[in-house]
Amino acid sequence: MRTGSEPVTARSALRMRFWLSVWGVVWTAAGTVAFALAGHPGWAVACGALWLLVTVDLIVVVRHIRQGPHYQPGPDVPPYEPPKRRPWPRAPRRPHASKRAAFRYSGFGSRAAASRKWRLAGCGRFCR
Repeated sequence: MRTGSEPVTARSALRMRFWLSVWGVVWTAAGTVAFALAGHPGWAVACGALWLLVTVDLIVVVRHIRQGPHYQPGPDVPPYEPPKRRPWPRAPRRPHASKRAAFRYSGFGSRAAASRKWRLAGCGRFCR
C-alpha cells in the first residue's frame, strides 16, 4: 500500500544482489567440488543444493535487471486511502508489565540479583 511517505528516488539493490549471487555461485561450486574430492558426499550434496538455489536467485536477478525500471507514481499522485479498520484483531498486551517495571526499578542492585528476586517472588518465566 502506498502511503505517500516513500522516498522519491528509491531504487532496488539489484546490482548488489547480482554480485552477491555471483560470489555465492563461486563459493558453492568450489565447496561442492572440494567436498566431493575430499570424500564427504553429504556435504557435497548440501553445497550442491545451495549452489542450485543461488543459481536460481542469480537468474531471477538478471531477469529483473533486464526488465528495466517500472512505473512509479510521482509526487502528483495522491497516496492511497488507508483501510477503515484492521482485517485482523489486535494482539493482547502482556498483563504483567507493571510487575516487571516494579521489580526492575526497585533497587535490587545488579541484574543478577533482580533475577534471583524475580524467581523467589514466583513470577516464573513471565517476569523476566
